[in-house]
Amino acid sequence: MLPGGALNDTSLISLCGGDSPLVTPFEREFVGPASIDLRLGKEINLLELEDNYHLADVLENGKKEIFKIYPLKHGETILVNLFEKISIPDTMMVLSCQEAA
Repeated sequence: MLPGGALNDTSLISLCGGDSPLVTPFEREFVGPASIDLRLGKEINLLELEDNYHLADVLENGKKEIFKIYPLKHGETILVNLFEKISIPDTMMVLSCQEAA
């Protein structure tokens, strides 16, 4: 574990093995010094958001599509699923950051 509680690559690899892996399927080459890169899945949820909404309601009533390429229109909001399944233990917090282009 790194100072401040961040997990290093050795800890992440260890957490992805065993009976309750952190990420499945796990690919060793996607592990960075203190991160695991995740891949986009093939399903998107087209969302129509109002000022006050509950994400669970929007997802339940939203339109789902399987995609290879999806051109996002101006003002459109989509939610893309992940290829991997993430199982976060109650004792852990996750910080997600967008990679700089």
